[in-house]
Formats: sequence, C-alpha cells, structure tokens
Amino acid sequence: MGNSVAILLQIIGYSRTLSIIGLIFNTTASVILIFPYIMGKHFVDDDLIIKTNTKTGKYLQKKHLSERKNNLWGLGFMILGFIFQIVGLIK
Repeated sequence: MGNSVAILLQIIGYSRTLSIIGLIFNTTASVILIFPYIMGKHFVDDDLIIKTNTKTGKYLQKKHLSERKNNLWGLGFMILGFIFQIVGLIK
C-alpha cells in the first residue's frame, strides 16, 4: 500500500492526493453513520434498560450505547477527512 500511495503522490501531487484521501475518509464516515439505518434489524433486547436514575427518572438503553459508539467512529473519520482536505488546500 505504501508504494501505491507514493506513486499516486508522484502522479497527481500532494495537495490533490490529500484531498482525495480526505474524501475517502468522509465517505467512510457517512457509511459508518448510516449503516445502522440500512440494516434495519431491531432485536427485542434493543430496548433493554441498563441503568435508571430513580430521582430524575432518566434511563440508559442498550441501543443508545451502540449508537453512540457508531457515531463516535463516524465523527472521528469525518474529522480526519476534513483535516486531510484542509491540509491539501493549504499545501
């Protein structure tokens, strides 16, 4: 993979390569963020309540934890993609 990136850098230059890598990261992020909605499978234990605060009545569900993990991964890829694109524009 290292050789293919080096060849790509020589052919189209650093700024365009960084922009393309940024777009790849952004595309991956969008797939990560929309993947749970595409799958559309809802299991019975998705609504399992894990923790309840008796004073306020707030609760935490299992599905919220998995959605949060997916959203954090998607956000991380999105931020990396934007950073690569900005560096590609500056260079």
